[in-house]
Amino acid sequence: MCLTLYLSQKGLGLSDADRRNALIVETCEGLGTGAYSEQLGSQWYGYPMQIMPHIVKRDVAQTALVCYSHAVKVNSNKEDAKADNESWDLFFMMGKCHEKIAGTYGDEAFSYPDSMRVYETSMRSALESYSKSLLQAQACEKDGSLLVEQQGGSSHGAMEAVYRLHATRLKCLIDAVQHGDDEREQAESEALRLTEPFSFSGNTDKASEHGSVRDRVWGVAVDVANAMVHCRTKHSFFHRSIY
Repeated sequence: MCLTLYLSQKGLGLSDADRRNALIVETCEGLGTGAYSEQLGSQWYGYPMQIMPHIVKRDVAQTALVCYSHAVKVNSNKEDAKADNESWDLFFMMGKCHEKIAGTYGDEAFSYPDSMRVYETSMRSALESYSKSLLQAQACEKDGSLLVEQQGGSSHGAMEAVYRLHATRLKCLIDAVQHGDDEREQAESEALRLTEPFSFSGNTDKASEHGSVRDRVWGVAVDVANAMVHCRTKHSFFHRSIY
């Protein structure tokens, strides 16, 4: 696949730019998926089986992220207006890569009250990627270029992005409340900075920031629950949203 990517980027054997770009995107996506699958389960298989170290897991996720990001860049160079929405599944996978990277920084200490951890930076990138994926998938479903029942992998189309975006917001809350008493206030404030801008209800009223941290955390939790109900209502077979 690396050889295919090299030849297609050099334009060898392909004179049509659209076909060449399509091949580059497909190859990059394949390389990204191959790299991403290496860290599934967070284990090294074989004898003896071992837990994959965070640094290795991070490197693998970053490699996959580079592949998906290049595919998005090539897609964005197309002149076709519809090509703007062809990267929804790539943004979806980019979000998963950012989320995996953030997970390797979960034990990062809070140094200063107003500092931003690498965990927060990576998780914000994940949420932003899922949000972009959702917007593009919705546009594709609207113009008929994305037929949900024909999709593999992310089989629910835009609804898959809805689920992933808000399930990740819930993960941020759960991670925050698991911190010890000495760090919980900072952790919950961090979680709110991450989750509140991506409200399912669309309510990003700045006035909510003046409420207590506890009320705001519960507000996000309720908003996430509403998103899960929406997934189940629109797709009765979307069982993960019930978990």
